[in-house]
Amino acid sequence: MSDWTPDLLYVHFTALREADQRAITIKENADESALELARQIQQYKDEKANELREQINSERGLYVSHTEFKPFSDYVTAQQGGPRAITTGMLLAALTAISVIVGLIVVGATHV
Repeated sequence: MSDWTPDLLYVHFTALREADQRAITIKENADESALELARQIQQYKDEKANELREQINSERGLYVSHTEFKPFSDYVTAQQGGPRAITTGMLLAALTAISVIVGLIVVGATHV
């Protein structure tokens, strides 16, 4: 036989139900706190992202772009006598000059 009486079972199950209710209340409070903390964290992240975006936008006009800098770079290189890129036109002009010189030499050698 069991020592459990109906009155004792009632008291026991009532205590279990109350403990479950307290646990549920604790869990609900913890969930609410976690949600509030998540909201605060997201708000902080959003504020920092907005500050960074504003900083980037305010600094955007302070720097020279590559296309704006190129003429200045070309000018400085030319003034320093530094290397310049050989263009197709320059190459054709050099080949034409060489051809003319070789032609004059050949013509001059045949007349001597």
